[in-house]
Amino acid sequence: MEQGHHGRGWSWARAALTALVVSCLPVAPGAAEPTSIATTASHRVSLSGWFHVIWNGEPRFMLADDRGLATRLEIDDAVLRAAGGTGALNQHRVTVVGERLSESPAVVRVLSIDLEVGPK
Repeated sequence: MEQGHHGRGWSWARAALTALVVSCLPVAPGAAEPTSIATTASHRVSLSGWFHVIWNGEPRFMLADDRGLATRLEIDDAVLRAAGGTGALNQHRVTVVGERLSESPAVVRVLSIDLEVGPK
């Protein structure tokens, strides 16, 4: 029984640490190198990186790319459910396709999410 209590405390601490780390990540600038961002004239983007859920009242979603730059994600509930929900995505590598809403700070409205397969 003691071990179960410790596990819940660890989950809370891990979530708090993840939120702190993600909130400290630099936000992707508008003129970023095209390493993980592919754009078209219609502001459509494809981004790959680590998906993070920040629980502070309503959940907020962030994507941290391989360079450590963060992009805030706005995701419709239907898109989130189709991708398996927050539990399936949180702290996993994903590729999102969406429309850039803002360059600085970087904000993308997500149209689709694909969970990358492989080791976490």
